[in-house]
Amino acid sequence: MTEGVDEETTVKFYKITRPWGIWQPVIEVIKMNNPSFEENKNFIRDMSNVGIGIIWQMSMVVLPLFLVFRQWTSLGISVFVLLSTSYLLKINWHDKLED
Repeated sequence: MTEGVDEETTVKFYKITRPWGIWQPVIEVIKMNNPSFEENKNFIRDMSNVGIGIIWQMSMVVLPLFLVFRQWTSLGISVFVLLSTSYLLKINWHDKLED
């Protein structure tokens, strides 16, 4: 329906975000200029981090609710879940970030 984005903008976007999907034509353009460029091959790790992140975020949502309603056992469990998922995200996502 509209004009496509110019190639320079698309290449710049892909270099920064490195998304998954059907980007082969863009990857080929990048590799012509930089043969050592590696595409993102961490789909499974990234998707598991999304699942962990959803649990992490939900634990932060319910934590103040349990505090207000004085549900101490549930509060303790949500704090444990928050700390556990924070640790998992640190070792499986943050520590593996690249430039």
